[in-house]
Amino acid sequence: MSKVAILSDTTMTIPQEFAQQYDIYTIPLYVVFNEQPYKDVEEITYEQFFERLKAGEMATTSQAAPGEFVEKYEFLKSQGYDEIIVTVISAKMSGTYQAAIAAIDFVEGITVHVVDTELTTIFGGLAVMEMAKLLNNGAGSSEAIQVFTKIVRERAVDARITVDSLTHLQRGGRLSRVSATVGELLQIKPILTISDGEMKVLTKMRTFKKAVMTIAEEAAQTNPTVMYIFHTGDEKLIAQLRQAVEQLMPDVPCEQCYLSPTVGAHIGPTGIGLAWLSDYKK
Repeated sequence: MSKVAILSDTTMTIPQEFAQQYDIYTIPLYVVFNEQPYKDVEEITYEQFFERLKAGEMATTSQAAPGEFVEKYEFLKSQGYDEIIVTVISAKMSGTYQAAIAAIDFVEGITVHVVDTELTTIFGGLAVMEMAKLLNNGAGSSEAIQVFTKIVRERAVDARITVDSLTHLQRGGRLSRVSATVGELLQIKPILTISDGEMKVLTKMRTFKKAVMTIAEEAAQTNPTVMYIFHTGDEKLIAQLRQAVEQLMPDVPCEQCYLSPTVGAHIGPTGIGLAWLSDYKK
């Protein structure tokens, strides 16, 4: 039976203990402050990154290069793996997917499958974790990828995020300058998700409190089996969403994790979101 590794980029936010247990390796993307690049998570911590955003600094992002993927593929081959399943940020959101594919031509002796996850953050991480469990239980790479695709296409994983400020969304091209300015004046709080590989605005709320409650209500309608609050380190915002979740779904496990710096650069320091997994085996 083939020995299969999963290689995800750092935007997927997979808990470290889980990654170590299930043969999930990571490749970092980059965040850039004042023309100085930092490997996401490896050279700048979540806390350091969001503190700099809160202090008023602006960050840009950069993808991993094909050569970095080649190094990872060669490393995994040296560890005895026969196959690698590569799960990176949506191809519509980054060139990382294409870099992963380009690198395949430079390695021999190992089979590489590059999957366009159409997702990012713990939103995508939840689907990756389900695939890892399947592999651990003896599934082959084809079956695991097929189930991953089913989970994504049937929206068995879903997520919502809202922000208290539209500045970073506008700067990152997610909202027009006019929309952002009007939104700030009216104190509009957008609720966003990722659909068809792109970040989209689902609706807009007049208050942050209403946006947070709406996110929890929409999750409750799908009868989730597990949830993750993903955040930028703002304890007040985390508490607001957790209160809403516990009020509506007191028996559903709810963990929390940071938003990756690469995604946080576009969301800003005031984002809070909820990702959840529903029963896809019915």
